[in-house]
Amino acid sequence: MTARSRFWPVVMALIALLAESGIVIVHARREYTEQELFARIQREGDPVKKAKYQIQLGRLKLQQAIERYGRDDQEHGQPLLSSYLEQMKGAWETLEKSGRPAVKKPQGFRELDIALREDARLLEDLKRRTPYLDRAPVEKIADGVEKLHEKVLQAIFPSLKNQNSKNSIQECARLAVSGGRGVGMRRCGPYFPARVWILPLMMLAASRFATAQTDKEDVLTPDEADQLREQQDPGRRIDLYLDFAQARLDLFETFRLKQHDPKYDNGGYLDKVLAQYIAINGDLKDWIEDQYERQGDMRRGLRNLLQRGPKQLEELHHFQQTPDEYAGDYKVNLKDAIDNLSDALDGGTQALAAQEKQFGELKREAKEDARASKERIKEAKKRAKEEKKLQKKERKQQVPSDEDEN
Repeated sequence: MTARSRFWPVVMALIALLAESGIVIVHARREYTEQELFARIQREGDPVKKAKYQIQLGRLKLQQAIERYGRDDQEHGQPLLSSYLEQMKGAWETLEKSGRPAVKKPQGFRELDIALREDARLLEDLKRRTPYLDRAPVEKIADGVEKLHEKVLQAIFPSLKNQNSKNSIQECARLAVSGGRGVGMRRCGPYFPARVWILPLMMLAASRFATAQTDKEDVLTPDEADQLREQQDPGRRIDLYLDFAQARLDLFETFRLKQHDPKYDNGGYLDKVLAQYIAINGDLKDWIEDQYERQGDMRRGLRNLLQRGPKQLEELHHFQQTPDEYAGDYKVNLKDAIDNLSDALDGGTQALAAQEKQFGELKREAKEDARASKERIKEAKKRAKEEKKLQKKERKQQVPSDEDEN
């Protein structure tokens, strides 16, 4: 059974529970302009309404930042990210200073919790799509969002303040989904099961469930995993990732061209192969980023990436330009594979240029040190030789004493 098929029963149970609870999701909401939101924030006296406007303005800034990054305009995207986090912190301060008990009166806190959780996913996606040399500002904002979200959760669930908030909230969500009762559920606080929290908690639990199942999917073969463990050289490990990725492309092309049995989910299999390719490429990018920070010499592997990567990109474009009967099943992953590889090539180009400069300077310094060392040794030998000559000359010039004559 695939991760997707295991996940659907949870989704169906969620839908049934929401229907039984009478929860209705309303999408129609007035979208204000940036100027309108600024004006409303300035004149609004009700803290809940003011916080909601601040959240809307913050998310508007985040959307603008994502659009800027999408156009490779990090210069204007970074200030927008900072403005986004300022607005979200402002919403939290508005609610906190109001003195409202988040447990009994969750309005405002609830909206901020949901927004921060959704925005964390958007920032994670933005980080993956941003060249790793430019990711630092995005990671800083993502860390800020995570810390702010923890404050909101602790305000909503004060009984969890002295515990590991993340794990505690996830555990309570799991208990809520499974209908848990007793001591475990009482630890989550008396207001946790309230109907107003069913939707966000169910969505959180369902999201975690899907992620956990996806993570369990086997991407590497046992032999490939062994090869990675044994190979810790920064450059040579890049070669392994490229080999594993190429094996998936070869498998994809071979299966695509063969005769298919309609009894099987052929499109799903092709989609899974591409998902493995994406996962391997993601591990490759993580390795490059980690070794770049550790100043590991990856130049050999990065050169191979820039040599072999464009060929893989050509193959992926070929798959896209020659669709088969199952293209609809894997088109999303195919596009993601192209985007991810393009990102890896972009990052690899920048990393190689930086390392060529870094290690080139180190090599020149090493040569200069070696040359200076040779000069010092040569000079020392020369001085020793001259000193020896001088001592010999002085002995010859000494006048013999009476004892010496006798």
